[in-house]
Amino acid sequence: IFSVSVLAQAMVALFSRAYYAVGNTRRPLLINLISSLFIVFLAYALVQFYQAFAPFRYFIESLLKVENIPGTEILMLPLAYSVGTILNFVLYWFFVRRDFMRAESFIAKTFFQSLGASFFVGLTAYLSLNIFSPIFGTITFWGIFLQGLISGILGILAGGLVLHLLGSEELNLFLKSVKTNFWKSKAIPPLQEEL
Repeated sequence: IFSVSVLAQAMVALFSRAYYAVGNTRRPLLINLISSLFIVFLAYALVQFYQAFAPFRYFIESLLKVENIPGTEILMLPLAYSVGTILNFVLYWFFVRRDFMRAESFIAKTFFQSLGASFFVGLTAYLSLNIFSPIFGTITFWGIFLQGLISGILGILAGGLVLHLLGSEELNLFLKSVKTNFWKSKAIPPLQEEL
């Protein structure tokens, strides 16, 4: 449930640092305070709703495959946190666009590129885990390690491919940086001094 808001968590960290960089610490404080109070209220409300409304409880339990396990109301806490973090991100997005970039739309572009790539990373890794599970097994350390390693690499490659197809400027800058730092041109040897 926490993973639903991973992208929002990363963007909140980025946006808050943008305000700190220009010396405005009041705006992030207020946005984070509002979001934190909302998370606390929503957590309480969701726990009460979860206990009182059986169809919602059955839906969550069957979705997460935790039927007949006592204490599943605790799942409402990460759900409240994820919803509150997404609200935090939306508030930051609104104020950052208003304060820093009235005509720029690269935040939306970067957000949706990252969202699309994240979806394909997760999907590829999940499908790869299911494919490699019977091949490597899940009993030994090496079986689990190889299954996770190969699935992770395939997921990262799928995400990179999606970002490349979407024309991600950040990916191009990253690849250019890797190329210049690791594959530098050959050094020119110093001239030999003549005697």
